[in-house]
Amino acid sequence: MRWLRNVYFRADGRIGRRTWWIAWGILLAAEVAANHFLSGAMSNDKAFVDGTWPNLQAILADLSGWIVALIFLWPNIAMNAKRFHDRDMSGWWWLLFVVPFLLGAAVAISPYGGTADPSPAAGWTLLLSGVTAMATLIMLGFLRGTPGPNRYGLPPG
Repeated sequence: MRWLRNVYFRADGRIGRRTWWIAWGILLAAEVAANHFLSGAMSNDKAFVDGTWPNLQAILADLSGWIVALIFLWPNIAMNAKRFHDRDMSGWWWLLFVVPFLLGAAVAISPYGGTADPSPAAGWTLLLSGVTAMATLIMLGFLRGTPGPNRYGLPPG
């Protein structure tokens, strides 16, 4: 219980890659289960039927997915901030991923997103979102933390 509270509800300190991957997997499973339950309760399930643009727009506009994202927002912030801290970076670096994702989703579901095919604006914002998501994944999941103490505390473990 202490581990859960430390990883998901406190944004201070540091966690290593292994802990981050475990915490990420647990959080992802919890989010998928919560979204499945909530979308069923709301009769709002948007299945990924195919890779067409209208289908992707429907998934991005799925209300149950956004509710689950808000419920799990703080645990995601805390977990990722601690991983950035291990790399001696501010937790605010997580905005490098969040802002382009939100911008891409907003453009995709707006009238500027296109109807049958993505508009150039939607394509570019979603490309930016994907690039920043990959950069964030590499930084948090694969790059080592700083050895020894840093401004965020002692190394994990």
